[in-house]
Amino acid sequence: MNYLGHLYFSGDSHQLMTGNLLGDFFKGNKFDHIPDFLHRGIRLHRKIDSFMDNHPAVVDLNRKLYKDLPKVSPIVTDIVFDHLLAMRWDNYHTKKRTDFLNAFFTYALSRKHELPANCSLLIQRLADHKMIHKYDDPIILERIPEYIQSRLSFPSKIHRTREVFEEQEDLFSEAFDRYMEDAKKEFL
Repeated sequence: MNYLGHLYFSGDSHQLMTGNLLGDFFKGNKFDHIPDFLHRGIRLHRKIDSFMDNHPAVVDLNRKLYKDLPKVSPIVTDIVFDHLLAMRWDNYHTKKRTDFLNAFFTYALSRKHELPANCSLLIQRLADHKMIHKYDDPIILERIPEYIQSRLSFPSKIHRTREVFEEQEDLFSEAFDRYMEDAKKEFL
């Protein structure tokens, strides 16, 4: 669910953003059935995910969160990092977040007819509901986990995301800052 982070690390390339945002929808390394303009973004998505999953600050954070959020700590980290990026957007990008997102969605909606149906539907829903636009609102730390729990095949404590974030905001912030410092060097 770290949509904002994937968009951010795509720079200002709307093609790259589209593939990067939709990267989880595609498996394997054969892209014959996928529009060409998505290929680089899908590969970037995978690199970002691998970089984040293996970053020492993120690994340490997930280990520390495991007691409160067993099995779902990496998912919670994704959600919280997007929330922190939204809250601190002006520290990372020269464009206003809403302008950045609106420009992307204008482009993505213009190409949605070229996307597989499930990807087109996601783009349309994200654009219609402006969910990513609201990532700076703390309520997102309740709504996204609620949605994710409905899709998990096991019970979890993901509903505690906002509570755990508020209790350990310094821990999240420190890991986020360390990750962003390294990720910017790696991807931008």
